[in-house]
Amino acid sequence: MADRCSTIASADGAGVVVYIGTLSKVLAPGLRVGYIVATPAVLRSVVAIRFLLDIQGDLPTEAAIATLMEDGELQRHISRVRRVYANRREILANSLRHVFGEGLEITPAGGGRALWVGVRLSVDVDVSRVAAWRTVSRGTPAGDTPSTDSPNRLRDSALPG
Repeated sequence: MADRCSTIASADGAGVVVYIGTLSKVLAPGLRVGYIVATPAVLRSVVAIRFLLDIQGDLPTEAAIATLMEDGELQRHISRVRRVYANRREILANSLRHVFGEGLEITPAGGGRALWVGVRLSVDVDVSRVAAWRTVSRGTPAGDTPSTDSPNRLRDSALPG
């Protein structure tokens, strides 16, 4: 796995960067719990605004997450998840190399699960559009054919043959 990138906040000697994050991607998408790392003055302002918007919050969920943090379980979970996603990224990269060989230049992006993929192949646009059309049409409900009314759909009239 590539080295992780440093955050902008880690290089902030003047205390002007506010780091905002979420636990939704680490624990569960529906969790909707985030955090802020900032100076005490900024945090006081944020807390005052938050109090105006939502007095109660979700105390049981916040307490459970605080316990996970205090016990070190959240950090262990994040470490496990990073290993799992690093493995999945490697499987994807190896699969792409197997299918496309030297046709792709694949580089893991630093600090994340993403891959940088450069295409070295020459691509026949008409053949690619037909392949894309076949992929899209398999996932389209019966009777709902792609048309010009949606920019997210392929136009069958634009395809050859």
